[in-house]
Amino acid sequence: MLYNKLKPSAAFLPYVNSYFFWEDSTPRTVPFEAESPPNGYTAFVFNYGDPYEVHQPEGVYKTSPAFVAGQATSSYRLVLPGNIAMAGIVFKPAAINSIFGFSIRHMKNRRIDLESLLGPEILTIPEQLAEAAGLEEKKGVLEEFLMHQLNTRNVKMNFVDEAVELMIQHKGRINIQELADQLHVCKRHFQRSFLQKVGLNPKEYAVLLRLGNVCNLLIHQQEINWHDVILDAGYYDQAHFIKDFSSFIGRNPSVYYKFNKELLSQLNR
Repeated sequence: MLYNKLKPSAAFLPYVNSYFFWEDSTPRTVPFEAESPPNGYTAFVFNYGDPYEVHQPEGVYKTSPAFVAGQATSSYRLVLPGNIAMAGIVFKPAAINSIFGFSIRHMKNRRIDLESLLGPEILTIPEQLAEAAGLEEKKGVLEEFLMHQLNTRNVKMNFVDEAVELMIQHKGRINIQELADQLHVCKRHFQRSFLQKVGLNPKEYAVLLRLGNVCNLLIHQQEINWHDVILDAGYYDQAHFIKDFSSFIGRNPSVYYKFNKELLSQLNR
């Protein structure tokens, strides 16, 4: 099972966080299941393998060949019964709105078919990905699509794009009023614009970033110092940390850590 992430070329750095590619043709008698926590990013996902399901509190989404994944505020589970072959563009949090003009606030915890938003020509992307040989060629398919969009659309970036970058740099540990003051906008206008472009309000997004950083630490660290983890997330009370983590992620921190160690070992095979 191969899961790879690639950084975007320089021209796309203002808009794209990364690309992912996940492929596995191993025969299986039971579906492979993977859990993913909220991470603060939105994505275009192109599936050129067998259809699969996304299970989340709002219900089950049966994947199409091309869809947009909005902001998630809780963990979701992928149930993949057959051949796994997919690629995705992980956008900077405000970039989908900046490029395409979609109202991201209505995509919270949802997946929407891209054909309904961009037309049937978007379905050529998974076909091209299936035919492409190697990661760099597949990356080229995604960047050719993006370049066409940037050249033909009226891209509108504003203070929200800058605000999100600052929040990510601070791992969500930032005062919202001070951030609005730094960007010279009133707090109410900042909150409205942020919700429209990112899909969450600034306070909710800041908490998500803090906990998303914790999830990343729990997955990739061999040994965990819980005291340091809690402080790094901006919490000074263990009970408050556990309550927020369990609410967003759906598991308490220690259970999440044990569960995802096994998952990571499978993805890296």
